[in-house]
Amino acid sequence: MKGYILAATAALLWATMAILGKLAYRYGVTPLTLVTIRAVIATLTLAAVLRITAPKQLRVSRRDLPFFAFYGLVGVALNYTCYFYALKWTTVAMAVILLYLYPAIVTVAGVLFFGEPLDRTKGVALGAALAGCFLVVGGYNPALLRLNLVGVLFGLGGGLTAAIYTLSGKWAVGRYSPWTTVLYACGFGASFLLLGRGQGLLEAVHYPPMAWFIIALIAWFPTLLAYTLFIASMRYIEASRASITATLEPVMAATFAYLILGETLEPLQLLGGAMVLGAILMLSGRAKESEG
Repeated sequence: MKGYILAATAALLWATMAILGKLAYRYGVTPLTLVTIRAVIATLTLAAVLRITAPKQLRVSRRDLPFFAFYGLVGVALNYTCYFYALKWTTVAMAVILLYLYPAIVTVAGVLFFGEPLDRTKGVALGAALAGCFLVVGGYNPALLRLNLVGVLFGLGGGLTAAIYTLSGKWAVGRYSPWTTVLYACGFGASFLLLGRGQGLLEAVHYPPMAWFIIALIAWFPTLLAYTLFIASMRYIEASRASITATLEPVMAATFAYLILGETLEPLQLLGGAMVLGAILMLSGRAKESEG
């Protein structure tokens, strides 16, 4: 159960991103600047903490540096960028639907490359979770789905890079601690984002203190802590099970929007949320049986 709790907590933290992001945008923060600065702050914070508390976790084998560079480039920098441009060229609903194809990619890759079994329970849970995400974000409403080829390609890129992040994390956590894994993935990702963003970051100098406070919250909680918990979950459960559990994120994001922003939830969205929760309970319940 520990792995499911870690993955679900990560999803809960990721869900706060939508609320905090909207607050940051009210202060003039732009999306690409936000994703770059959050990665930088997360990296610097974690490096400082590990320097004081666990300096040995700052080290990785030199032969693994190319892996972490790839991990940071694809799993962090390209993932953030693809999702941002998917939102720009298509709708939020379409971008989220395409992003959350990644549990299916992870499940197939887990079978092929990690020897993870694909039993009936996992297959049903995967289908229920994906269908639930579709309903939660309003995929049944044609008005929320704008099919733009560029946007769809970026959305698919977001799903693929999220899958690569997950699978790379599964490999890395077998060799390093979750903190070390996130430090190097986020560090390389931040470096690539800084190279791409360049002078565009100068606008951040003019952000008010409250904007910086919100950005710091995003860096510490739905970035640093959430990704570390998600990576840690794969020490206990398969990558496919962790990614299916993470589909709780859009459910909790919709719940937070309802409770905090006063947004409405339609019956089909509630049904979708129930399907995702049912999928997670199905997986974790089967895990309890296996442990028993």
